[in-house]
Amino acid sequence: MDGIYAAVFDGHGGYQLANYAMKKLHIYLDEALKDAKTEAQIKKGISEAFNKVEKDWYDLAHKAFDMGYPKTAYVGACALVAVVKDDKLYIANAGDSK
Repeated sequence: MDGIYAAVFDGHGGYQLANYAMKKLHIYLDEALKDAKTEAQIKKGISEAFNKVEKDWYDLAHKAFDMGYPKTAYVGACALVAVVKDDKLYIANAGDSK
């Protein structure tokens, strides 16, 4: 992605999801915004990156729960993300990070 990315993550009930999002969201953003040209494509790409992290974590938590680690299903996180692309600032959040 040709731009700037900054984010803040906060875990709830544990650090695991916040840590996972910190390691993965920027990769998914790079992937989703690689060819984005329009504002609509950029917004869609940011949303897709968030959704991908959520799906990844859901799958991981489900597997851990089935293996006898139920606390994984209770871990959550919120995120505040800023993306600057083409001299425009895009802000996205998940959870109560407003």
